[in-house]
Amino acid sequence: MPIAKPEDPEQLEDFATHIRILSWFFDDPSPLCPFSVHRMALIGKELGKEVGEWFGPSTAAGALKSVSIPTQRIKLTR
Repeated sequence: MPIAKPEDPEQLEDFATHIRILSWFFDDPSPLCPFSVHRMALIGKELGKEVGEWFGPSTAAGALKSVSIPTQRIKLTR
């Protein structure tokens, strides 16, 4: 389902923030997409898991922590 751009100009800033957050999850290995499957797989390799290997709770939490640290500088408030 496509995301429609709001017609109300006052909602454009919220729309842009929404799109920016969605872009973090795009299926792309770019650092601009820190929560993509590609990035999670790369972090998993650094944590000793091969691509395609199951991430247990500890590895999954470690991978999420690793991809989250660089995004902590991103400001979402106005």
